[in-house]
Amino acid sequence: MLGKALIVFFGVIAVLGIVGIVMLKKKGKTETRDDTENVVDLNDRFNRARYMNQENN
Repeated sequence: MLGKALIVFFGVIAVLGIVGIVMLKKKGKTETRDDTENVVDLNDRFNRARYMNQENN
């Protein structure tokens, strides 16, 4: 009984691992966003000051 439970447990772990790997590969192919746009906004003092009177929710 314990052997069957361990086989099922390790089978579930293997399936979840395979699904995770497939999701990582799919995410890597579709990600073409440039993160440097946010860095430019952080260094722009006028852009930050423009929104100081607004509340961020």
